[in-house]
Amino acid sequence: QVVKTEKPKSIIEHVRIVSEDIRKVFSSNTSSKGNEPKNIPLVYKISQNCPNPFNPVTKIRFALPKQGITGLKVYDLRGRLVITLLNNEFLNAGEYETSLDAALLSSGVYFYTLEFAGVVVKTRKMVLIK
Repeated sequence: QVVKTEKPKSIIEHVRIVSEDIRKVFSSNTSSKGNEPKNIPLVYKISQNCPNPFNPVTKIRFALPKQGITGLKVYDLRGRLVITLLNNEFLNAGEYETSLDAALLSSGVYFYTLEFAGVVVKTRKMVLIK
């Protein structure tokens, strides 16, 4: 079935339209086990922690387009590992949220990094204010 639409006004709109079409095509051809996420992301993503700045608890959201070994680690300004939130755990494709309790850390700037299959995917900055 071919549907004519207007020309997308931006590349973002074009990607959204194509993504929706891909999901429509492949959602009917995949097996449903009942526990698979309905909205599998298209790219690796780690969102800005919320709230930021924070004291002492914050939430971190991330998305995985594929299943695999995943790590989520927090580093200080000198690059030293201070907290491991996920230590090379096998996760399915989907969206996730985790909490960070930094009660034992001092005020300052920290970086959190999402790793997938041993490769750093994304890093973001957060500020702890006590």
